Amino acid sequence: MGVDEQVTDQGNVNIVAIADFTEAGEAEVRTDGMVADNVEERLIAIVGKTLDRTCTVDDNLFELGAVSIEVLDVLARVREDFGVRVRLRDFYQSPTIRALGNMIGDAG
Repeated sequence: MGVDEQVTDQGNVNIVAIADFTEAGEAEVRTDGMVADNVEERLIAIVGKTLDRTCTVDDNLFELGAVSIEVLDVLARVREDFGVRVRLRDFYQSPTIRALGNMIGDAG
């Protein structure tokens, strides 16, 4: 199963597909007890596709292994998908999906 299959036609994260995608010994799909809104779900899909791994809204992208070029890719996809430009400096100060979602909401 490819990463593209982890997102539904509506752009939501397909939790079942992600759970099926993980292999034995890999990190399980985690939730932080809070339901992600549509923006956060779309961001989880963007980050998951970019980093080729599962994540939650409160994961620090750098702790997940993101390097600068991947962060730039995420921010470019955010600009394309949401029509919002997030400054790299702002993202570095709060490198989580939840914070990125808040930045998108503040700009919109």
